[in-house]
Amino acid sequence: MRVDSASNSPSVPAIFMHIQKTAGTALIAPIRAYYGYDNSSSHADHFYDLDELTLVNKFFQNKEMVARYKNMGFISGHFGFDFYRRFMEGRYSFTFLRDPIERILSYYYFCKGREADEYFEYGLAQRLSLDDFLLQGFENPAMRIRIWNNQTWALAYGNWAHTPRPQTSFSPEELLDLALEHLDNFSHIGLLESFQTDRNIILSALGIPLPADNAHINATPGRPGVADLPPATLKLLADLTKLDQRLYDIVLRKRAYSIKNTDYAKVHAQNIVLQNAAFPGSLPRQAKQPDHS
Repeated sequence: MRVDSASNSPSVPAIFMHIQKTAGTALIAPIRAYYGYDNSSSHADHFYDLDELTLVNKFFQNKEMVARYKNMGFISGHFGFDFYRRFMEGRYSFTFLRDPIERILSYYYFCKGREADEYFEYGLAQRLSLDDFLLQGFENPAMRIRIWNNQTWALAYGNWAHTPRPQTSFSPEELLDLALEHLDNFSHIGLLESFQTDRNIILSALGIPLPADNAHINATPGRPGVADLPPATLKLLADLTKLDQRLYDIVLRKRAYSIKNTDYAKVHAQNIVLQNAAFPGSLPRQAKQPDHS
Protein backbone atom coordinates (compact mmCIF):
# COMPACT_ATOMS: atom_id res chain seq x y z
CA MET A 1 0.00 0.00 0.00
CA ARG A 2 1.36 3.39 -0.97
CA VAL A 3 1.60 6.00 1.80
CA ASP A 4 0.76 9.51 0.60
CA SER A 5 1.30 11.54 3.75
CA ALA A 6 2.93 11.26 7.13
CA SER A 7 0.93 14.12 8.65
CA ASN A 8 -0.64 11.86 11.29
CA SER A 9 2.59 10.03 12.11
CA PRO A 10 5.80 12.09 11.97
CA SER A 11 7.90 8.96 12.41
CA VAL A 12 6.45 7.12 9.41
CA PRO A 13 9.14 5.02 7.71
CA ALA A 14 10.30 6.19 4.30
CA ILE A 15 12.13 4.97 1.19
CA PHE A 16 14.09 7.02 -1.30
CA MET A 17 15.00 5.16 -4.49
CA HIS A 18 18.02 7.31 -5.30
CA ILE A 19 18.88 7.29 -9.01
CA GLN A 20 22.42 8.58 -9.35
CA LYS A 21 22.90 12.22 -10.36
CA THR A 22 19.30 13.27 -9.73
CA ALA A 23 20.13 15.56 -6.77
CA GLY A 24 19.45 12.95 -4.12
CA THR A 25 22.45 13.85 -1.96
CA ALA A 26 20.94 17.26 -1.20
CA LEU A 27 17.80 15.57 0.11
CA ILE A 28 19.28 12.70 2.08
CA ALA A 29 21.14 14.89 4.61
CA PRO A 30 18.11 16.58 6.23
CA ILE A 31 16.12 13.35 6.24
CA ARG A 32 18.87 11.32 7.91
CA ALA A 33 19.36 14.10 10.43
CA TYR A 34 15.68 13.81 11.27
CA TYR A 35 15.49 10.02 11.53
CA GLY A 36 18.91 9.61 13.11
CA TYR A 37 21.92 7.76 11.75
CA ASP A 38 21.15 4.54 13.62
CA ASN A 39 17.60 4.54 12.26
CA SER A 40 18.52 5.17 8.63
CA SER A 41 20.65 3.59 5.95
CA SER A 42 22.00 5.14 2.78
CA HIS A 43 23.70 2.95 0.17
CA ALA A 44 23.73 0.05 2.68
CA ASP A 45 26.21 1.90 4.90
CA HIS A 46 25.10 -0.22 7.87
CA PHE A 47 26.29 -3.33 6.05
CA TYR A 48 29.83 -2.32 5.18
CA ASP A 49 31.20 -5.22 7.20
CA LEU A 50 30.29 -7.29 4.12
CA ASP A 51 31.87 -6.91 0.70
CA GLU A 52 29.66 -5.70 -2.15
CA LEU A 53 29.58 -9.07 -3.93
CA THR A 54 28.27 -10.77 -0.78
CA LEU A 55 25.71 -8.03 -0.27
CA VAL A 56 24.39 -8.27 -3.80
CA ASN A 57 24.27 -12.05 -3.99
CA LYS A 58 23.26 -12.96 -0.45
CA PHE A 59 21.40 -9.99 1.01
CA PHE A 60 17.94 -11.52 0.67
CA GLN A 61 19.18 -14.90 1.86
CA ASN A 62 20.24 -13.39 5.19
CA LYS A 63 17.09 -13.03 7.28
CA GLU A 64 18.87 -11.00 9.93
CA MET A 65 20.08 -8.42 7.41
CA VAL A 66 16.64 -8.16 5.81
CA ALA A 67 15.03 -7.71 9.22
CA ARG A 68 17.51 -4.96 10.11
CA TYR A 69 16.71 -3.19 6.88
CA LYS A 70 12.96 -3.51 7.38
CA ASN A 71 13.29 -1.92 10.81
CA MET A 72 15.17 1.12 9.54
CA GLY A 73 13.08 4.30 9.61
CA PHE A 74 14.60 5.62 6.39
CA ILE A 75 16.41 3.70 3.65
CA SER A 76 17.93 4.95 0.41
CA GLY A 77 20.56 4.07 -2.14
CA HIS A 78 21.29 3.35 -5.80
CA PHE A 79 19.17 0.19 -5.81
CA GLY A 80 16.40 -0.70 -8.24
CA PHE A 81 12.68 -1.14 -7.84
CA ASP A 82 12.83 -4.93 -7.42
CA PHE A 83 15.00 -4.40 -4.34
CA TYR A 84 12.86 -1.64 -2.83
CA ARG A 85 9.47 -3.20 -3.45
CA ARG A 86 10.24 -5.71 -0.68
CA PHE A 87 10.26 -2.81 1.80
CA MET A 88 7.65 -0.38 0.43
CA GLU A 89 4.59 -1.63 2.31
CA GLY A 90 3.49 1.04 4.79
CA ARG A 91 6.28 3.45 3.82
CA TYR A 92 6.25 6.87 2.24
CA SER A 93 8.31 6.22 -0.90
CA PHE A 94 9.73 8.63 -3.43
CA THR A 95 12.27 8.99 -6.20
CA PHE A 96 13.58 11.70 -8.53
CA LEU A 97 14.07 11.79 -12.28
CA ARG A 98 16.14 14.15 -14.40
CA ASP A 99 16.47 15.23 -18.02
CA PRO A 100 18.21 12.10 -19.37
CA ILE A 101 20.89 13.86 -21.41
CA GLU A 102 21.79 16.17 -18.53
CA ARG A 103 21.97 13.20 -16.16
CA ILE A 104 24.54 11.34 -18.28
CA LEU A 105 26.66 14.45 -18.83
CA SER A 106 26.57 15.17 -15.11
CA TYR A 107 27.53 11.57 -14.35
CA TYR A 108 30.54 11.61 -16.68
CA TYR A 109 31.96 14.88 -15.39
CA PHE A 110 31.25 13.87 -11.78
CA CYS A 111 33.21 10.63 -12.31
CA LYS A 112 35.96 12.55 -14.06
CA GLY A 113 36.48 14.71 -10.98
CA ARG A 114 36.76 11.87 -8.46
CA GLU A 115 39.67 9.72 -7.32
CA ALA A 116 40.42 7.31 -10.17
CA ASP A 117 40.94 4.27 -7.92
CA GLU A 118 37.79 4.74 -5.82
CA TYR A 119 35.42 3.07 -8.31
CA PHE A 120 36.14 1.60 -11.71
CA GLU A 121 33.84 4.05 -13.52
CA TYR A 122 35.82 6.97 -12.06
CA GLY A 123 38.97 5.58 -13.61
CA LEU A 124 37.19 5.04 -16.94
CA ALA A 125 35.97 8.63 -17.03
CA GLN A 126 39.48 9.93 -16.40
CA ARG A 127 41.04 7.74 -19.08
CA LEU A 128 38.37 8.09 -21.76
CA SER A 129 36.94 10.92 -23.79
CA LEU A 130 33.24 11.64 -23.43
CA ASP A 131 32.43 9.75 -26.64
CA ASP A 132 34.48 6.71 -25.64
CA PHE A 133 32.88 6.74 -22.20
CA LEU A 134 29.42 6.81 -23.78
CA LEU A 135 30.32 3.87 -26.00
CA GLN A 136 30.91 1.87 -22.84
CA GLY A 137 27.15 2.03 -22.34
CA PHE A 138 26.75 -0.23 -25.37
CA GLU A 139 29.87 -2.40 -25.03
CA ASN A 140 30.52 -2.87 -21.31
CA PRO A 141 27.77 -4.61 -19.26
CA ALA A 142 28.96 -3.00 -16.03
CA MET A 143 28.63 0.46 -17.58
CA ARG A 144 25.44 -0.33 -19.48
CA ILE A 145 23.46 -0.58 -16.25
CA ARG A 146 24.83 2.83 -15.24
CA ILE A 147 24.19 4.88 -18.36
CA TRP A 148 21.99 3.01 -20.88
CA ASN A 149 18.46 4.21 -20.01
CA ASN A 150 19.46 4.08 -16.37
CA GLN A 151 16.32 5.74 -15.01
CA THR A 152 14.02 3.34 -16.85
CA TRP A 153 16.13 0.38 -15.72
CA ALA A 154 15.99 1.48 -12.06
CA LEU A 155 12.20 1.86 -12.11
CA ALA A 156 11.59 -1.32 -14.10
CA TYR A 157 13.83 -3.73 -12.18
CA GLY A 158 17.28 -2.38 -11.40
CA ASN A 159 20.33 -3.41 -9.43
CA TRP A 160 20.38 -5.46 -6.23
CA ALA A 161 17.25 -7.31 -7.32
CA HIS A 162 15.77 -10.09 -5.21
CA THR A 163 16.16 -12.38 -8.23
CA PRO A 164 18.88 -10.80 -10.37
CA ARG A 165 18.20 -10.62 -14.10
CA PRO A 166 20.54 -9.16 -16.71
CA GLN A 167 19.29 -5.96 -18.26
CA THR A 168 19.52 -7.54 -21.70
CA SER A 169 16.96 -10.20 -20.73
CA PHE A 170 14.25 -7.53 -21.01
CA SER A 171 13.07 -6.04 -24.29
CA PRO A 172 13.17 -2.22 -24.44
CA GLU A 173 9.37 -2.00 -24.51
CA GLU A 174 9.11 -4.37 -21.54
CA LEU A 175 11.45 -2.18 -19.53
CA LEU A 176 9.51 0.97 -20.34
CA ASP A 177 6.15 -0.66 -19.59
CA LEU A 178 7.41 -1.91 -16.22
CA ALA A 179 8.89 1.46 -15.33
CA LEU A 180 5.63 3.26 -16.10
CA GLU A 181 3.63 0.66 -14.17
CA HIS A 182 5.84 1.00 -11.11
CA LEU A 183 5.51 4.79 -10.95
CA ASP A 184 2.16 4.30 -9.21
CA ASN A 185 3.86 2.51 -6.31
CA PHE A 186 5.57 5.72 -5.22
CA SER A 187 4.06 8.34 -2.96
CA HIS A 188 5.84 11.08 -4.91
CA ILE A 189 7.89 11.35 -8.10
CA GLY A 190 10.13 14.39 -8.07
CA LEU A 191 12.18 16.05 -10.78
CA LEU A 192 15.60 17.57 -10.32
CA GLU A 193 14.32 20.40 -12.50
CA SER A 194 11.80 21.38 -9.81
CA PHE A 195 13.90 20.22 -6.87
CA GLN A 196 13.00 22.88 -4.30
CA THR A 197 9.28 22.37 -4.80
CA ASP A 198 9.55 18.58 -4.69
CA ARG A 199 11.87 18.63 -1.69
CA ASN A 200 9.37 20.73 0.24
CA ILE A 201 6.51 18.39 -0.67
CA ILE A 202 8.48 15.36 0.55
CA LEU A 203 9.79 16.94 3.76
CA SER A 204 6.32 18.24 4.61
CA ALA A 205 4.81 14.80 4.03
CA LEU A 206 7.39 13.30 6.40
CA GLY A 207 6.76 15.94 9.05
CA ILE A 208 10.29 17.37 8.69
CA PRO A 209 10.69 21.16 9.12
CA LEU A 210 11.60 22.90 5.88
CA PRO A 211 15.12 24.35 5.78
CA ALA A 212 15.39 28.11 5.75
CA ASP A 213 17.80 28.19 2.82
CA ASN A 214 17.79 26.61 -0.61
CA ALA A 215 19.44 23.22 -0.93
CA HIS A 216 22.84 22.92 -2.54
CA ILE A 217 22.59 20.50 -5.44
CA ASN A 218 25.73 18.42 -6.04
CA ALA A 219 26.56 20.06 -9.37
CA THR A 220 29.70 19.83 -11.48
CA PRO A 221 30.75 23.37 -12.39
CA GLY A 222 32.18 24.28 -15.77
CA ARG A 223 31.04 21.22 -17.70
CA PRO A 224 29.77 21.70 -21.28
CA GLY A 225 26.07 21.73 -22.04
CA VAL A 226 24.23 20.02 -24.85
CA ALA A 227 24.59 23.09 -27.11
CA ASP A 228 28.38 22.73 -26.87
CA LEU A 229 28.50 19.14 -28.10
CA PRO A 230 29.24 17.91 -31.65
CA PRO A 231 26.64 15.90 -33.62
CA ALA A 232 28.39 12.57 -33.08
CA THR A 233 28.20 13.00 -29.31
CA LEU A 234 24.54 14.05 -29.50
CA LYS A 235 23.79 10.91 -31.46
CA LEU A 236 25.40 8.70 -28.81
CA LEU A 237 23.48 10.47 -26.05
CA ALA A 238 20.20 10.16 -27.94
CA ASP A 239 20.74 6.45 -28.57
CA LEU A 240 21.61 5.82 -24.91
CA THR A 241 18.48 7.55 -23.59
CA LYS A 242 15.58 6.72 -25.92
CA LEU A 243 13.58 4.98 -23.20
CA ASP A 244 14.52 7.53 -20.55
CA GLN A 245 13.36 10.36 -22.83
CA ARG A 246 9.96 8.72 -23.20
CA LEU A 247 9.69 8.02 -19.48
CA TYR A 248 10.74 11.53 -18.54
CA ASP A 249 8.33 13.17 -20.97
CA ILE A 250 5.41 11.09 -19.68
CA VAL A 251 6.19 12.03 -16.08
CA LEU A 252 6.58 15.66 -17.09
CA ARG A 253 3.09 15.68 -18.58
CA LYS A 254 1.58 14.02 -15.52
CA ARG A 255 2.83 16.59 -13.05
CA ALA A 256 0.15 17.96 -10.77
CA TYR A 257 1.63 21.45 -10.94
CA SER A 258 3.14 23.43 -13.78
CA ILE A 259 6.88 23.57 -14.34
CA LYS A 260 6.53 24.58 -17.98
CA ASN A 261 8.00 28.04 -17.36
CA THR A 262 11.03 26.93 -15.34
CA ASP A 263 14.52 27.25 -16.77
CA TYR A 264 15.03 23.49 -16.49
CA ALA A 265 11.97 22.66 -18.55
CA LYS A 266 13.30 25.04 -21.19
CA VAL A 267 16.68 23.26 -21.09
CA HIS A 268 14.95 19.93 -21.67
CA ALA A 269 13.01 21.28 -24.64
CA GLN A 270 16.16 22.86 -26.09
CA ASN A 271 18.05 19.57 -25.70
CA ILE A 272 15.40 17.77 -27.75
CA VAL A 273 15.52 20.42 -30.46
CA LEU A 274 19.32 20.22 -30.68
CA GLN A 275 19.31 16.42 -30.88
CA ASN A 276 16.62 16.28 -33.50
CA ALA A 277 18.32 18.98 -35.56
CA ALA A 278 21.56 17.01 -35.54
CA PHE A 279 19.97 13.61 -36.15
CA PRO A 280 16.32 13.74 -37.20
CA GLY A 281 14.42 10.73 -35.95
CA SER A 282 17.08 9.69 -33.45
CA LEU A 283 14.54 10.14 -30.66
CA PRO A 284 11.20 8.35 -30.63
CA ARG A 285 9.22 11.58 -30.61
CA GLN A 286 9.36 15.25 -29.81
CA ALA A 287 9.24 16.16 -26.15
CA LYS A 288 6.02 17.81 -25.07
CA GLN A 289 5.41 20.17 -22.21
CA PRO A 290 2.61 19.39 -19.75
CA ASP A 291 -0.83 20.53 -20.85
CA HIS A 292 -2.33 22.44 -17.94
CA SER A 293 -4.97 24.30 -19.95
